[in-house]
Amino acid sequence: MHAHTSLKTDQSDNYLTELIGLAASGDQQAFAELDGMFRQRVTGFLVRACGDHWLADELTNETFMRAYRSLASYKGSTIQQFQSFLFTISANLLRDHLRRRPSPAALGEDQAQQIPSQDSTAEPLETEERQHMLRQAMSQLAPDDAMLISLAHLKDIPTEEIATVLGKPSTQAVRAALCRAMRHLREILIRQGYFSQVPA
Repeated sequence: MHAHTSLKTDQSDNYLTELIGLAASGDQQAFAELDGMFRQRVTGFLVRACGDHWLADELTNETFMRAYRSLASYKGSTIQQFQSFLFTISANLLRDHLRRRPSPAALGEDQAQQIPSQDSTAEPLETEERQHMLRQAMSQLAPDDAMLISLAHLKDIPTEEIATVLGKPSTQAVRAALCRAMRHLREILIRQGYFSQVPA
């Protein structure tokens, strides 16, 4: 029987640390549990950032493979730190993928992205046409801006964690970059006539 089977699965920091230690020593069941705890979050971030469910799944798989190979040297001790570790890997993988593409990433047609509540563009999407306009606007953002907005959409991720994931020097830099990205997105939406689609 694996040693961790007697632990309480409360997803506490201490429990996470024990899982990481077991997984680093080769315990596949422990790593499978880590995967189960964080996969949905990583995939959700990637889907929002690139709009491609197939690509998001592929990059999520690569994220966890790279994380597994790095566990022996991983020094974090909290759930937030491990989540940042995974998001950083996935963000770097997405950047690398987008650099190999001939044009900026476009959000896929099958995604109904919502915008973070920090901006007035966060009104509920009520028509398919407006959803399409929003996806088109997001496709024109720089990849880092799309990732920034996607992370901000995950409302329980603190600004400090976003700074770590995207390599920003401070929380002030994150807020400033988010403000610029949202302003750029809003300008694109205005040009597209998005707000004329909002019911009075």
